[in-house]
Amino acid sequence: MTRRMFGNGFVMVASVILFASGCGGSAKPAGTVMGKVTYDGQPLNAGSLNLISSMGSAAQAKIGDGGTFKIEGTLDAGEYKAYLSSPKPEPVAPGTKQKALEKFDVVPKCLDPNTSGAKVTVKTGENNVTIEFTK
Repeated sequence: MTRRMFGNGFVMVASVILFASGCGGSAKPAGTVMGKVTYDGQPLNAGSLNLISSMGSAAQAKIGDGGTFKIEGTLDAGEYKAYLSSPKPEPVAPGTKQKALEKFDVVPKCLDPNTSGAKVTVKTGENNVTIEFTK
């Protein structure tokens, strides 16, 4: 009788572990995002690119020379609204003069995800995109 209880208990514990760990892979489709940001057809060389989905996923990347950017990590696949934010001063060592910020002259509508009009569709895998902002 002891053996039978041990056998049933083992099966029950093993079932709970398998159920809790999720036997099937239910990972959401995701992709990496990199590319170029333009403003009125010209590369934007300063600021940050922000992406936000209707499901709450969000990411930010610093815009570099030639308008290039790269989101660190992956984003859930889907559609994202894109908007810009102004450059932030980089930290400097005490006693060191702060470097002047690069020119960032965009219209206010580009600073809001609901008015920028820019969108990005993230697909599974690598996404190399150009995101265009206009006046």
